[in-house]
Amino acid sequence: TTLTVRYRVGGGANTNAGSNEISSVSESSFDLGRLDLNSAAVDEVAGSFSVLNPEPVQGGRDEIPLSEIKHLISANFAAQGRAVTVEDFIARAMSMPAKFGSIFRANARPSKLNKSSVELIVLAKNSAGNVTTGSTNLKENLKKYLGRFRMLTDAIDILDGEVINVEVNFSVLTKQEFNKTEVLSNCIIVLKDYFKIDKWQIGQPIIISQIFCLLTEVAGVLSAYDVNIFNRSGNFDNRVYSSTPYNIQENTLNGIVFCKTNAIFETKFPNRDIKGVAK
Repeated sequence: TTLTVRYRVGGGANTNAGSNEISSVSESSFDLGRLDLNSAAVDEVAGSFSVLNPEPVQGGRDEIPLSEIKHLISANFAAQGRAVTVEDFIARAMSMPAKFGSIFRANARPSKLNKSSVELIVLAKNSAGNVTTGSTNLKENLKKYLGRFRMLTDAIDILDGEVINVEVNFSVLTKQEFNKTEVLSNCIIVLKDYFKIDKWQIGQPIIISQIFCLLTEVAGVLSAYDVNIFNRSGNFDNRVYSSTPYNIQENTLNGIVFCKTNAIFETKFPNRDIKGVAK
């Protein structure tokens, strides 16, 4: 039996889909190749055709920013067609051809148990544009792809990264001649751009002084104060966050919120998780 499936590709991250989201057929061509069959039975079989994706689709990716392209070019040049250092594995993972799927972020580290093994931590994006763990197929494709470049004695362990969802609260003092509501709205826009997930890497910390600087640069802001970061996990306020709990207070030192080496900070619902007060 030959089953030919034609499907459309492209469209960036919006073409990704969660598990069991693809459940309808918009158009299909059904031909059994025989004319001696009962037409009613053939129509019944054709009408029963259905599709379902048990695993999420994670092959779509938006255009890579210029700054990231420059980084990947230099890393690929240094790798010279093989993967030896942890940086080589990161560069190869991020440049895997799109037909195998798309890795959103990757980080690598030597294994503590095996000196010849590399632990590669990967994350993908879902259909909503949020960071998530990679599907089984995506990680299998990545492992086979990297096998072409690794040294003969090297082993690769592909691990799921973690997502730490955060909420940001701040307060600003506005100048008298400015509208407080407008100033507050501009402050939230600035922070939404700062926390845009495409600008963040695995293990990147939150530097609170940078947030203060961004807020004070907004027109109409006299001063900024009370910048607080909170972790949101599980079900909170009728929203579903990642399952990773994280103690922000214990991991903050000298105004820096440190991140785990296998995790990434994300404001999953920026329209509601970046809150401010203007006085």
